[in-house]
Amino acid sequence: MDYKIKKQWKKTIYHYNSPGHAHFLTFSCYQRLPLLSRERTRHWLIEAITQAKEKYKYALWAYVIMPEHVHLMVYPMVQEYNISFFLKTLKQSVARKAKHYLEENNRDWLKRLTVERGTRKVFRFWQTGPGYD
Repeated sequence: MDYKIKKQWKKTIYHYNSPGHAHFLTFSCYQRLPLLSRERTRHWLIEAITQAKEKYKYALWAYVIMPEHVHLMVYPMVQEYNISFFLKTLKQSVARKAKHYLEENNRDWLKRLTVERGTRKVFRFWQTGPGYD
């Protein structure tokens, strides 16, 4: 009898908070959908990056916004920092604005981006996980 063993791999990303080092960050939209193809959504992202870099004291060295993912190169201006807080702040800001916009303008996309997690329904703008650092 033949048995197939299915292994599930979970991507593990480590964020290093090393003073004096820049971070090249990559993160994707939910299911790699082109959610950043509209000027409105890109504006929300640029606004969130600006607010996060001012709040957490980062220099923005470079960025690229593609329709379905983002690349950022940031440099912490303080010795003690946590890059995860920076990412969380900007991703949550964009997701909240997108959800609010869809609630008022496009219920079909709102349904498409809402998933069930146990007994709760959760809106997903970004792919789960920390992205790539």
